[in-house]
Parts: sequence; C-alpha cells; structure tokens
Amino acid sequence: MIKSYTKERVSCNLTNNVVFAFVLISIFILPFVNVLNFALPVDNVFGKSTWLVIPVLALMVGYIWRFKANNILFAPLDIVLLFVVALAGVILAIRYIAFDELNSFLNYRYFATSLIYLAIASYFVKNKMNLRVMSLTIVAAGLAVAVVEAVNFNFFPSVMLSTDDAGVIRLVFDGEKTRSMLLGASISGNQIVCSMFVLVAMIQGNIIRMNIWVSWSLLLFMTYGVSLGESRYPLAVAICLLAFNFFYQKLQHKKIVVLSFLIVLLTSYVSSNFEYPHISRINEDSGGRVEKAILGFKILSDSMTNFSIGAPSSQTNDATEGGYGLSDNSYLEVAISFGVPFATAFFFIWFYYISKNVVNNLSLLFFGYLVVGLSLTNCILWESWLCLAMFSMVVVGGLQNTEWQGNDSNEAS
Repeated sequence: MIKSYTKERVSCNLTNNVVFAFVLISIFILPFVNVLNFALPVDNVFGKSTWLVIPVLALMVGYIWRFKANNILFAPLDIVLLFVVALAGVILAIRYIAFDELNSFLNYRYFATSLIYLAIASYFVKNKMNLRVMSLTIVAAGLAVAVVEAVNFNFFPSVMLSTDDAGVIRLVFDGEKTRSMLLGASISGNQIVCSMFVLVAMIQGNIIRMNIWVSWSLLLFMTYGVSLGESRYPLAVAICLLAFNFFYQKLQHKKIVVLSFLIVLLTSYVSSNFEYPHISRINEDSGGRVEKAILGFKILSDSMTNFSIGAPSSQTNDATEGGYGLSDNSYLEVAISFGVPFATAFFFIWFYYISKNVVNNLSLLFFGYLVVGLSLTNCILWESWLCLAMFSMVVVGGLQNTEWQGNDSNEAS
C-alpha cells in the first residue's frame, strides 16, 4: 500500500516537472514566434501560425494538469472562465444572426487565455523553487528580446519583419521605426518592461544572490533595449522602475548608478545617429489616440445594438475620425467587438483576479502599468505580451509575498 502510494507520488512529481518545463519553454519562445515562423515556416493550424499554436497548446497542458494535480474538478477561476467563454460564444452567435458575420472564436481567444495564464502561474508559483525558476525564465526572455533589439538596431537598422496583406511575414530592408526583427517594437518594449518588473522584484526580495552592479547592469541594458523601439509608454515605465529600485536599494555609490544611466542614454543617442527619438517625440501628438477614442465612442453610441453586442465590421472597417481608424485601445477593442456590457464584465473579472497579486507598491505599479497600457494600445491582442504579462504579474506578487517562503509543495489554486 505504502509502496503503491510512493510510486504514484513520484510519478505525479515527475509529470509535474515535465509540464512545468513545457510551460517555461513556452514563456521563453513566445516573444520570438514571428522570427521562428519566418525562419522555419510551417503550415498554419486553424488559420494561426504553428509556432504560436505550439507554445499556447503547451500552456493549455499546464492548465489541464492543474485539475489532476489539485484533485479538484473546478476552482472558482475555472467556473468564471467557463462563464466568460460561454457568454462570448452566445454574443458571437447573436452577432452572426444580427450582422451575418461569422467570426472565429480563436480571434478572440484572449478572453480565455488571459485568465488561463493567471491560473497556470498561480498554480506553479506556490512552489518555492518553481517561483525562482519561473522568475529567471521571464528575466531571461526579456534580456533575449533586448539583445535582439540591440543587435537589430545597431547592426541591421533597416532589416525588419513585416506582415503583408495576406498575413505572410516577410523580410524588408527599408523598415520603419515602429517595426523590428520581432515585428513590433512596441510589443518588444512592453515585453522587456514585464521582465524588468520581475527583476526588480527579485532584487527587492533577495530571492537570488546577485551582485548589485550586475543587477543594475541588467536593468540598464534592458532599459536601453526598450529605448530602441521609440515607444514612449514602455520607456517611461522602465525609467520609473529604475527610479523605484534606485530609491529602494541602499547603494553606497548612487552617483555611479546615475552616471551609468547617463551613459546608457548617451549610448542610445549616439547609436541613433545623434537623434534621440524619444526626446523629439515628446512634442508629437499621441498618434491620433484621442481621435481613435472619439471614433470608438461614436460607433458604440450610434445604436442600442452597437452598445449591446458591438458594431458590425461593415461599419468599423472603414470608419475614421480625423484621418484615423479604430486602434490603440484594448477597452474599445473589446467593447466594439462584443458590446459595452460584456466588456465591462470581462475587465471587471480580469482585473479582480489580477488584483489578487497586488501585495505592495511594486505590484501596485505593475497593476497600474497594465490598466493604463490597455488604454494606449491593442495589447490585449498581443499573445506573447499577454502571456508574459500575466505570468510576470503573478510572479511579482509571489516574490513580494512572504507567505510563499518555506512552502515547497504545490497547493490548490
């Protein structure tokens, strides 16, 4: 009897470790799916890039494994997830009847994946060693993105990936400033910022012994990587994180840190041919974000149908305000696709579960970064960022929460 139980326990732990390894690999490679799709093209699955489908499916395995490991049928989050998915399916069906539009649920998978990523992360970080390893993986992913951005900018400044009208990723040699080898410079900048939050949490929590100058070198390099994409919001957040960590740590040589930061700015300035783009963009407009928001509100208020279940694509595809179309606002993206009531319910539920990881000022800053960032971009559609952000949020909360210390076993989430 005892031998049987021990054998089953060993088998369960082995499977748990294998699933956890799949999760870590998926987190790391998701930021690079576009490069993989270009370098090693594979036929699409369900109309989506295979290199995107593989890590997402691997993460789904992690989600399903929770049920076996926890010996429960459904946790409260799982019930909420089923409710959200079912309601989204009903609205899609109503839209099909009302607008004669047949949309794939996979195009709106963020309703499910945003909560699934939170559930997976919450399960695995309850193990002290898993929390450390996941932290290192997220930081490594951010550093890898920063390295690619730095190499791309300094050695191949005009060589970038771009998606044509058919959705095929192609290599271009006259790329624009908002694109890079990772496709979207803004996406990459925000991915690096998520990793910076985790690194700062590791430093403050003394999770891993790291020389103070090594940690600052990593933070400064990642800030440099963010600066190369010319996206103002992630750079502002990165600088806030530097300041946050600067005043938190008891440094004996703060002047050296300040000097190092100035050197990073100078390096970025020189590598930009003595034109620091972020400074020149301070006086630029918001990229039409005000006009885009006004357009979204106009469409939603155009009729009760639009307000209730969203607007038809025939109305939104060609709609413009001040020369700008609909984009750069995740809240309006969801509202126009599914209606204001559903969008309100979804974001309330999502933020409620995210807020469970807010335990101190750093995690509160991360929560604020997410809330504001969703209003400035369509980041809810960025699968790689969404995954990294949800895992990072849970990890930051875990690293800052003393309850996990000394707990070496997974518990029910």
